[in-house]
Amino acid sequence: MGRLISFWLVWPLSLVGAVAIQPYQVQLTRPQRAGLRSRTSSDRFYALLGLLQTAVLVTLADFLGVEASSRVGLDWVASGISPSSIWLAALGSVAMGVALGLSLPALDDLMFSDMKARLADAPQPSRLQTLGASLYGGISEEVISRLFVMSALVYATLLLSSDSSASFLFGVVGSSLLFGAAHLPLAVRLLGRSGRVFERTLLLNGIAGVVFGAVFWQLGLVFAMAAHFTADVLLHVRGT
Repeated sequence: MGRLISFWLVWPLSLVGAVAIQPYQVQLTRPQRAGLRSRTSSDRFYALLGLLQTAVLVTLADFLGVEASSRVGLDWVASGISPSSIWLAALGSVAMGVALGLSLPALDDLMFSDMKARLADAPQPSRLQTLGASLYGGISEEVISRLFVMSALVYATLLLSSDSSASFLFGVVGSSLLFGAAHLPLAVRLLGRSGRVFERTLLLNGIAGVVFGAVFWQLGLVFAMAAHFTADVLLHVRGT
């Protein structure tokens, strides 16, 4: 698929995610902004500022990610997937999302049960707001973390090494660590700053990032989006 076509396919979807996440973020950050004079105007200002920042970020990620991914052979649908097997790949991606959506809360309960009380005290977004967050995760986060960051890491590594498998593995793991780190500001805001919060955020998001990165590598971006969206829907339903 041509780079220009890819950009114009990805960019509008990314902007949809940028818009969809704003009510969720406004709800989660409302306690920190409670001292402002007017909550309504504050919410609108915060949402507009967040939308502008996210729109700029996804636009840059789209443009640079399409360029980088085209240089390393990553695409919407991997070249090895035939038209007849697309539905099988889609079902497999959704199944991996379901597996993550069920296993990560279990791992969270096992390793970080001491944080459940603090999570219960956090603001609780509505189902519609969490659906918007899931759209952002499935679309915009995949564009930023996989299409851009992972592709750029693979490209940079290939400049230094001829081992393509090692380069792609580095891209998967490296982008997953950065994906986890990107969730730290919100985690700290909700749970406070501690080593346990850092460990929980990096581990749970890092595991998910590795799965999404592997799906992007082996199947293509659209399947990574499907896996991410499915996992997020289940995770948000559980309140994780």
